[in-house]
Amino acid sequence: MTVANIAFLLDRLAADTPPNQQIRELTQNAIEAVVRRQKAGEGGEGLIRWDVDWEHLARTDTFKLCIVDNGDGMTPEQMSSYLNSLAVQGANQTQSISENFGVGAKITALFRNSLGLVYQSWRDGRGTMVKLHRDDSIGQYGLDSFDLADGPHWTPRIKDVNRPRGIEDSGTKVTLLGVSDEGNTCVPPETGGMNWLVTYLTSRYFRLPANLKLQVRVLTKDVERWPKGEPSPSEKTFNLQTIRGTKHLFDEYSSAHGTVHLSNADAHWWVFDDPAKSSKEMSSRGSRTGQAGIVFQDEVYVLRTPPSSRRILAGFGVLFGAEHVIIYIEPRGGTTGLDLRADTARSRVLINGEDVEEANWWERWGAEFRTQLPAEIRAKIDEIMARSNSDPHGKLRERILERLKRIRDFLRPSRYRKSASGVVLAAGSVRGGAAGSDGELSEPRSHRLSGSRGGRASDDYLADLVESGGDEAVPVLAQPREPEVLWVTLGKGREDGEMEDVAAEIAGDALNSSTIKANADFRGYRDVLSHFALVFNPNADLEIERLIVDYVQEWMGLQLVEAVMTIRNLANGRTWTGVELQQALSPYALTSVMMARFHVIERVARSLKTDLARVVTKVQH
Repeated sequence: MTVANIAFLLDRLAADTPPNQQIRELTQNAIEAVVRRQKAGEGGEGLIRWDVDWEHLARTDTFKLCIVDNGDGMTPEQMSSYLNSLAVQGANQTQSISENFGVGAKITALFRNSLGLVYQSWRDGRGTMVKLHRDDSIGQYGLDSFDLADGPHWTPRIKDVNRPRGIEDSGTKVTLLGVSDEGNTCVPPETGGMNWLVTYLTSRYFRLPANLKLQVRVLTKDVERWPKGEPSPSEKTFNLQTIRGTKHLFDEYSSAHGTVHLSNADAHWWVFDDPAKSSKEMSSRGSRTGQAGIVFQDEVYVLRTPPSSRRILAGFGVLFGAEHVIIYIEPRGGTTGLDLRADTARSRVLINGEDVEEANWWERWGAEFRTQLPAEIRAKIDEIMARSNSDPHGKLRERILERLKRIRDFLRPSRYRKSASGVVLAAGSVRGGAAGSDGELSEPRSHRLSGSRGGRASDDYLADLVESGGDEAVPVLAQPREPEVLWVTLGKGREDGEMEDVAAEIAGDALNSSTIKANADFRGYRDVLSHFALVFNPNADLEIERLIVDYVQEWMGLQLVEAVMTIRNLANGRTWTGVELQQALSPYALTSVMMARFHVIERVARSLKTDLARVVTKVQH
């Protein structure tokens, strides 16, 4: 089988990769070259440096980005073979779908540097160079010749004077020429700052091999002030910054950190006492608190930041204080039975052939992590909840539960259990009898078999009565737990950017969480408070203000609890699946619930009139 247009294939593959993927591919090749040299018994510290190609600058007066390593280098024959083929069994002698499979740099870097990549490599003190480029006249990628005084050469020798600093007997330099002779490839992509390489490499590499130094030349925005020759190490500007990886960075700035060993993954966690300060200090290296990530082969393949990371962290038990926590998951293969690999672009992790996020691995790991929640994370959650709890004695919740008793039967979902002696036909499988149910489900006495029970929430049940086509079943009595409403405000249970202009959200799993976070900063809630303050508290009496807040929170909280419980009861696995339920329980849906005013206004006004009349009567007597 042949490929009619290899250039088109390369362009299509590269178009599906992130903009900085070329940096990852060239860095990873350099790391592997250094590790090979060290494993071969050639000691010494490994060096990798992203820098200006100072020799190219001296010849052409143009700035081109390059990467230099002191790895094992390549011979002229290896350069021609490895670099002029799309996918080969390269220097590592591997071409496994789970390894670094020799296509990344050629796909991503050539696509973004059609003028070419210049490889200069030394092996046993002898240097050779080749050039990869795209020939636009024929639309093909391949080796290009160098026009020297004695004619064209494909792999010319390199003079020792041109050997970069750091390379002794072996090593490689790769120069990115960009798309034009005058183009400056050291400047960042459109979306990056001048610290772009430091930011990218720190956030990409979770950990780096021991005895290896990865450095980046940090330049300034003013290109006119850039040096025309390599600065000395003593220079205060244009110096080299050392990249140590994400784990090292988090370890340095966190107040506590550790690892929870799950059944098929390691969950690395960090706690930060002052997330705003830590995020500011880590921002120059592209990191912040409140993140969640997935690590594979020492690299961060999945990185989620707020707001999307908050829901992930809530699934790991961090219902409050997500900004204080970071969790990275590192799946384990081997004896765990997981087939772990990356996609062709090396930008996604696949587990058993499925994308790690699409297969809901976050939820599986989160459920297991919650059962082993580290004491340091638990203490931080408790600290934040204590600050935010506006109902420390539970009186508000008691009043809500007391009112719900009047409609208790309407809050119980209809559920049925398959039984050979069933008296009805039912369909629509649901998990655990009722979403959010953490108690037992029992059968009415008239239907209960000797010694049988309805089962626990982990069993499967049926939701709908049908006239035909269902399973024989008996009714079971669901006992769903009422979720608790916790009112939060900025700095007290609500973080900057969280629940922005929405009334409420379910903390964690919308279908099962027992906590609803109500936003006391929401304008719809504040408008209701202002209304009652104008009518009942023109003199700004603090006691009346407290009564207004209590009653408004009680009746709005009651609406939220009732809505969440009854929506969860609709689960039947058919017309109301998990997706529809998630939408019906979203922050926007809960905002709609809280914006219903008539019932709240009537009930709060009646309660205030009654309480204030008692106060007046007491004063008169």
